[in-house]
Amino acid sequence: MTFVRRWWPIVALVSLSSALQKILLRDYHARGHASGHLSSATAVFFGSVLIAIILWSAPSARRYPEVWIASGMWIAALVGVAIGNLRVVDAIGDADWSAEQADALGAGLPGFESGHDLAGISMWLAVAAAVVLAIVLLLRSQISRGVAIGAILVSLVFPPWFFPGAGVVVLAIALCVTRNRVLNEIAI
Repeated sequence: MTFVRRWWPIVALVSLSSALQKILLRDYHARGHASGHLSSATAVFFGSVLIAIILWSAPSARRYPEVWIASGMWIAALVGVAIGNLRVVDAIGDADWSAEQADALGAGLPGFESGHDLAGISMWLAVAAAVVLAIVLLLRSQISRGVAIGAILVSLVFPPWFFPGAGVVVLAIALCVTRNRVLNEIAI
């Protein structure tokens, strides 16, 4: 029962994010090349959960404006990724194109090139924002130097077209582990 009492917010956040994703993207049905873009547009939902978990698991971090700013920068970049990818999905429509067909046929479609450009730029902004978030959390003594280095390396090495700024996952896990350790010490 203690486990449920300690960790129910994570389940609630994931459930809420999943429901919002289903509601907001319910009108999108993509195949072929567009399906990859639709999948990439969902990163903002998981990213929002990660930021909420970070702020929930490290209450003292909430009092620092720079934590909120870095978190907001990362989410804003993920919103840019989502908007860019959804532009591409809208441009392709119901066509079941391969990547080669999309490259050959998509250039003339409104939103195709601009969507790719926005998603591409936003991916790299998300990587930069994830690095900034790790540095801010380190400077505010919320994480150790090892966790910060690990998060930065994961953000820089993990392909941003899969999940931009993936090091934020490392930050969320590390802060949950720290939270659990503190709660266990209090319970003793």
